[in-house]
Amino acid sequence: MADRFLCFDAGPRGFTLIECLVVLSVLAVMLSIGLPSFQSQIAERRAKAGAYQLYAAMQFARSAAQRHQADVVLCPIADPAVSRPQCGGHFGGFIAAILQLPTSQRLLRVWSPTAHVTVRNRSGSSPVTGTISWNRVGLGSRNMTLSVCSSGRNWAAVVNRLGRPRLAPNWGEC
Repeated sequence: MADRFLCFDAGPRGFTLIECLVVLSVLAVMLSIGLPSFQSQIAERRAKAGAYQLYAAMQFARSAAQRHQADVVLCPIADPAVSRPQCGGHFGGFIAAILQLPTSQRLLRVWSPTAHVTVRNRSGSSPVTGTISWNRVGLGSRNMTLSVCSSGRNWAAVVNRLGRPRLAPNWGEC
């Protein structure tokens, strides 16, 4: 008696080809709408991460100068593996904080380049070279804008003459 209440369809189960094609076409439309926005967010996050890394390097160098009561130079370096790295290159590569002691130099820290970003001057015309230094009280040696770009998105790490770094969105050209 219990068998008569069970209804089983003996036909095939599953989705038809038309149903699968409709689902795939709806999914393709949704992806085509959302993918450019997602790529834009990724570019924004990459630029922001690169700028935050430069900002952290600037903060580290400034506080190290105050802590050690000596000048600290933040500069790009070509080869971080050598025992005495020399300043040279641009801020889109490896960056080092170097303590300037009266008779020698001491490498404090090296930052690796951030992937998929470029670091340019504020006008976007050339890579940024040179050095930034802080004296024993934390005063900077120059004003500098490091404009970090990724796929047209821009964040900048800016240091003023007082040595204070800050972050600024859309502060420069890519």
